[in-house]
Amino acid sequence: MTTKNILQKHFCKRLSFIKRAYPQVNLLQNKSNEGFGKTANKGFHASRGKIAVLLSNDIKPDKNFLLPLLPHFKDEKLFAVGCKRLSPEGKIEEGQKVAKFLFGRVKFSRHFAWSNSYKELVPSFYTGGFGAFNREAVLALGGFHPLYAPFFWEDVDLCYRAAKRGWKVLYEPRSIVYHFDSKLGTIRRHFDSKYTKKIKKRNELLFIWSNLDRPRLLEHTVFLFVRLSISWVWGDFSLYTGFFHACMRFSEVQAKRKSNLFCVSDKDAFSLVSGHP
Repeated sequence: MTTKNILQKHFCKRLSFIKRAYPQVNLLQNKSNEGFGKTANKGFHASRGKIAVLLSNDIKPDKNFLLPLLPHFKDEKLFAVGCKRLSPEGKIEEGQKVAKFLFGRVKFSRHFAWSNSYKELVPSFYTGGFGAFNREAVLALGGFHPLYAPFFWEDVDLCYRAAKRGWKVLYEPRSIVYHFDSKLGTIRRHFDSKYTKKIKKRNELLFIWSNLDRPRLLEHTVFLFVRLSISWVWGDFSLYTGFFHACMRFSEVQAKRKSNLFCVSDKDAFSLVSGHP
């Protein structure tokens, strides 16, 4: 039996269990794979609670992972709280995710050294595959933007837009989830590395072009031409393909920029989500 058939059998059993054990659950099923962002948006619209929790199909939550997350939503300015992600063996894969604008790019770093102390609850860029959201705030932003389909950067975009509204995104190290990407991850199983690399490059550009203010866009443009030149010398053309495909969506970028309702500067937004201006 192939891995695909094993997984299909596994998910069918899970769906049958949910229908049987929790008939009150509104279970939505796509006829085909519609991607993370679009599917998550369906869930946000169909649910009725104040708090919406997202879990990707390659994530197994600790049985008590919700308990540390929910109390933070007493803060009306809270947008989302992310969890600590561990490998199946218990190794930290992702802790606090912070970012700053450097050399024309949004540079991420992950701080793994945080203990489970409540005092170390910190601002973060949230990863969309695991954590809790203020559902009404998500809907106010229009959810995950279709510009980034089929995957990558849509979660960063959503949380950055929230920060530009003055809302908070936090990391809660006491909330634990386990990541089974090598066995269950949809992207790894269905897309080759060349394609995923192109999409990452493209969506990074789309994020910057559609969100950042003019001074940072100017800095980005200068360094982008430097990066393109270096990529040409080294014979790495993935940036060129990403750039080309990003340019093909420039009209969508312009439309997204016009629809943005930001009340916080880029400098303050980066300070909110990472502690760095």
